[in-house]
Amino acid sequence: RIHEVSARNARQFSSTELGAVFAAYDAQALSNIGKQDDAVAAMTIAVHTMQDATLRDRYTVTLSLMQLDSAQKSTQSAGEATLQKISRQQDHSANDVALFFLGDYLWSQKKFAQAKSYFQTLVIRYGTSDMRHPSPYAQVARARLGLISLEGL
Repeated sequence: RIHEVSARNARQFSSTELGAVFAAYDAQALSNIGKQDDAVAAMTIAVHTMQDATLRDRYTVTLSLMQLDSAQKSTQSAGEATLQKISRQQDHSANDVALFFLGDYLWSQKKFAQAKSYFQTLVIRYGTSDMRHPSPYAQVARARLGLISLEGL
């Protein structure tokens, strides 16, 4: 039902920023019901129609995560490549999110040395207590780094 409502609203408001947000909701609804390829296609459209840069940055990461969940290797590779690109752009508004989820993805692939590198970068850039806006992801990354050290991974 959420998919139907969000898809209808995305079409109805397609010429507005609200239409792009409804398209993103539709993509997430499709993902939740197991239609991953349709979700990726819908989120791609949503991201490309978003006018607000910060919103587009955040949803680009969401798109990348959906791509990582795809059964198609080429789609997975595209998602990983986008996260890597964002992780190198310190001025990107979703840099911390990309660093965390790239590290998390590599962690799930048992590529601990690579995951450690992304987690360390995240903690260094966004994890100090004197920062004006520290990232909540840095705390989780710090815990993962502790596990890597503890396990000698």
